[in-house]
Amino acid sequence: MLVVPSRYEPFSMVIVEAMLYGLPIAAYAVGGPAEILEPARTGVLLPPRYCVALAAVLLPLVGDPLLRARAGTRRPERGRLRSVWRRVLVVAGAQVLLIVAYGVLLAFPEPLFPVCRSHAGFTVCAGRAIPASVDPALDEARRRLARSDLYRRDDRFRVFVAGTPAWNAFLNGPYRQAMGRSYEFGGAIFLPGIDSAAREVVHFDGRRASLAWILAHEATHNLMRRRLGQIASWRLSGWKREGYPEYIGGDGPKTLPERLRLVDQSSGGAVVLPDGYRVPRQYFLAETRWRYLLDVRGLTFDGVIELQETPETIDRELREWLAAHQVQPSMKCSASNFPGPQLLRTFLTVGSSTPKRLLTVLRSGARATMAPTVRSRLAQPSNRRPIPGASESSTVEWQNAHWRPKERRFPAWLKKPVRP
Repeated sequence: MLVVPSRYEPFSMVIVEAMLYGLPIAAYAVGGPAEILEPARTGVLLPPRYCVALAAVLLPLVGDPLLRARAGTRRPERGRLRSVWRRVLVVAGAQVLLIVAYGVLLAFPEPLFPVCRSHAGFTVCAGRAIPASVDPALDEARRRLARSDLYRRDDRFRVFVAGTPAWNAFLNGPYRQAMGRSYEFGGAIFLPGIDSAAREVVHFDGRRASLAWILAHEATHNLMRRRLGQIASWRLSGWKREGYPEYIGGDGPKTLPERLRLVDQSSGGAVVLPDGYRVPRQYFLAETRWRYLLDVRGLTFDGVIELQETPETIDRELREWLAAHQVQPSMKCSASNFPGPQLLRTFLTVGSSTPKRLLTVLRSGARATMAPTVRSRLAQPSNRRPIPGASESSTVEWQNAHWRPKERRFPAWLKKPVRP
């Protein structure tokens, strides 16, 4: 027995299959079931949302196997099945044509946007005039793209600004909540809206982001698809697919310790940057991994793409690397380790007329506050210039003896002309 209590059903393929197997069918009289089933012959049609009538039909069939068997033997006529399959093909063909037409429209949406402005390799199209105040943002996006090895000087990018929530939902579909989207076929970049005065991308829910950031991010997606191919880009994991565009176009901190500090301080699904912008936590972590792999480990773009390590392994390795290379707390200037009283006492004792001795005290005090690793490096003969085999005292004396004040140099326009 088949029960289809759908309140909306454009076409139910399962009903056709149940009819071929001779099963008793009960469904609401909506959409496809109302056209396929013949009441009192191939199935039972009930008013929509009428649960009492549906239960009254199902209870006798559930309790009486013979009645259920007799109801299932009433198979439809062959001509009716042919008409049903003909309708299936028509509906499926229309859906395919609509999908293809929608894809072609997203690939070439120029007819929908009457006004366009071209600058720095970007062609920005919208429903109204675009002021020239967006040109610096386009220049900045181009400069960021030039940092990528995938970039070519003759690359051109098409940008389309929706302008209204309805157009944004039509053009972006399931990506309507994103600040930008790069369409896979054709490379068109869609933005919800822009604030030309602030040079920002503005979403309809109030979120904002740098225009140069979003443009460089989405344009990098196009460069990656050109390098890897469409199928290979789809198969990439999320952190590889989104991390490199953030690495090229992002506005976040460039140093790894600062990035990890922001990650540890973030709560929820977003990381708040110093300039106030909010970045999805997954995107921020993906960019951090790319920075570590490219800048620290020295991998290339293709090397990161072919990397088989898991994100958890990379994050653990990154934190271990920072723990081994971070600055020791003893090198930070604070009230506990700064030799201020000692310097003041020495200055009052020896006076200001002995700069060499005061410089010696300064050097010794700074050396005392350094980490052991840094102090050992400074103790090497290559970094200091004493006579080989000399003691610490002779080294200080040598430095004091060779201390000279730097020559003061003035620009040419400050020098007085010499009269003949």
